[in-house]
Amino acid sequence: SNGTLLQDGQSFRVAADPIVHNQESEEEALQINILKHASDDGTKEAASEGDNVTVSYIGKLDNGTVFDRASTFSFQLNGGEVIKGWDRGILGMKEG
Repeated sequence: SNGTLLQDGQSFRVAADPIVHNQESEEEALQINILKHASDDGTKEAASEGDNVTVSYIGKLDNGTVFDRASTFSFQLNGGEVIKGWDRGILGMKEG
């Protein structure tokens, strides 16, 4: 009721709010689609667990509304710094 935030894994929730449990397994809920393959001459290494990566991104809703963007955003893959979809989706990608 006082608006206190509690950390729950990688998410936060208001202390007074009920906990809603997801009925889907993590694998069912996460969908990764490859939109574009980068050209690769075979010399670029794939991003792997523990690597520090830097990405540029634009977050858009289905209707095209931009809700977030960054020209450079760096984090450690599988370091718990970003949502799991980023850790899993960027794993194996190459620069390009």
